[in-house]
Amino acid sequence: MKAYLVSLRFHWGYSIRNYFTSKATDSYILPPLNTVIGALAMANSARNGIHVENRFDKSGRKYSSAKDYVSRIKYASFNFQYKPIKFTSILRYSSAIYWFTTHDIQTLIKISDFFAPIQFGLASYLNGIINMFLVTDLDKADLYSITRLGSKESLVSVISVKEVKGKKVGKGEEVSNVTFSFSKNLIKSVVGNFFVELVPSLNSLYYDFFLPSTAETINLDIIYVPNPVVKIVTNEEECVFESEQGNIITLGDVC
Repeated sequence: MKAYLVSLRFHWGYSIRNYFTSKATDSYILPPLNTVIGALAMANSARNGIHVENRFDKSGRKYSSAKDYVSRIKYASFNFQYKPIKFTSILRYSSAIYWFTTHDIQTLIKISDFFAPIQFGLASYLNGIINMFLVTDLDKADLYSITRLGSKESLVSVISVKEVKGKKVGKGEEVSNVTFSFSKNLIKSVVGNFFVELVPSLNSLYYDFFLPSTAETINLDIIYVPNPVVKIVTNEEECVFESEQGNIITLGDVC
């Protein structure tokens, strides 16, 4: 696998949210790894003319074809120009029945019952640049083919894709000018301005249409996002990658 720095420009901002189970959904500021995998799966499929959204496993169960890319992305980290602003927008959502009945629409239910206002979480980041550090076996052409990061409305334009090299640093070493997001578990201490995001851990069950009763609970990762820069002390042997935007720290097995 190779390490890349991908610079993306959002148009208006983005929306990265869990599937709603209530009338209010928040948006993540930091894209979870599952979101990155989905964006790269779409980019690779579009570039290669593959338009098969869903597949079936050996037992005949349906799953999203994005699941095939889970093993192809090892690590992702992000740097923002400035902190995006979270807000909600009230949209009118429509739903429809999925089973056949005597009538297309039940006579006892008004059409208006199928519509309801829902608060959708959004992140305002007008023309903002997000720099994405990525460790993957995908080609540069796939990274240049990224068109969105988040929901269908979260459009991006790729500015540049550069390959970067890292070096090992020992446990307890000080690393300054860190500007990319990192896990709380990577550091002993941190000095500087940052904000904290709770994002879902990578879980391949997100791509399954059948969720077994024995499925494990989705865990949350604590991620520190420099705003704009911090200095850290490593918690173990780790890797440091240098870029024009600042330093990136990762797990030790990345470089």
